[in-house]
Amino acid sequence: MAFGWGSLFSFAVKVYQAYTIYEAAKEDEETANKNAQLMIEMAEATKKKYAYEEQQKRKQTLMLLSSQKAAAGSSGLKISSFNPIYENTLSEGELDALAIRQQGNVESGQYKAKAEIYAKAGKQSKKAGLWGAGESLLQGGSDLYGDYKASKIGE
Repeated sequence: MAFGWGSLFSFAVKVYQAYTIYEAAKEDEETANKNAQLMIEMAEATKKKYAYEEQQKRKQTLMLLSSQKAAAGSSGLKISSFNPIYENTLSEGELDALAIRQQGNVESGQYKAKAEIYAKAGKQSKKAGLWGAGESLLQGGSDLYGDYKASKIGE
């Protein structure tokens, strides 16, 4: 095979191919990083949402306790006889508030795990792109050199 424009064009195609592989990988990495950031933001929003719900549950429990105290007082119950009911309501309300917090921690953790997966996928995309681009360049250089050597042997 003669070394000439065809060989140079073939090499140029390999260079362009390497460039497009690298650019696609870079775009994949950027997308993955944006998705990872979104998941981190979702985790933070989830934490805030459940913290608010936990706070609201505690307020609701206190309002229930107040109404129980008022009902007990209006019916003539003494505070000493009201105490077990009061403690039970308080305990149940606190358990509910802690369950809400735990649910928030679980959902937030799921978003954080997804963020890690996206971040790792982005790094892998970039590595794969660099390897693919390098492979294309090496193949193009090898082909170009092979054409050059073949043309020198044929002279």
